[in-house]
Amino acid sequence: EAGLKILRARKCRVVVEACFTSERLMKNIRSADAVWSLLSHPVPRPAIEAATRLKIIANYAVGYNNVDWKAARKKKIWVTHTPGVLTDATADLTWALILAVTRHLVEADAFTRAGKFEGWASDLFLGSGLQGKTLGIFGMGRIGRAVAVRGKAFGMNIIYHNRSRLAASVEKKFGAQHVSFPALLRLSDGLTIHAPLTKETRGCFGKKEFAAMKRGA
Repeated sequence: EAGLKILRARKCRVVVEACFTSERLMKNIRSADAVWSLLSHPVPRPAIEAATRLKIIANYAVGYNNVDWKAARKKKIWVTHTPGVLTDATADLTWALILAVTRHLVEADAFTRAGKFEGWASDLFLGSGLQGKTLGIFGMGRIGRAVAVRGKAFGMNIIYHNRSRLAASVEKKFGAQHVSFPALLRLSDGLTIHAPLTKETRGCFGKKEFAAMKRGA
């Protein structure tokens, strides 16, 4: 909303599509000077080629795989994105998921809402503690490092596998140990993935890899 206010204050004609479709995009992009796309909005080559006045595609997301940036580059159209803004939020939600799984929060919530809770029992939805366990991180970039910081606060041992090993000073700062991919699978009590989807990473985790992990990981 803050961004829309800035545009409207400058007398820009702003078209907001509540229901984004490729047909609506094709109609609007022909005369647009700028496109403000969300991560769920594909901006493909045909749409970019149909644009006659377009100067920028401002992608409201950390990634930009929804935009055909090669087609945009060919027409000298800027493509921008917002790296880094969701690092802490993603790390927080990663931990929300880890805690939900290890402490059975979702199941316990559904059980209670269904009126099945009749009193405390020592083994009722008994989860597992995290202290002293090993957290494996696949992809030790900005988000992976933020997850590692939170993992240390829970008293976990941090191991990671990355495309390239971090400098020793960085490993020391985050208390993280570099291991091979097979070791990451074998040693992790919990494993979290923070790598971009590329030709190299696509399909990295399948039946064979899950079978190599600890039972109950």
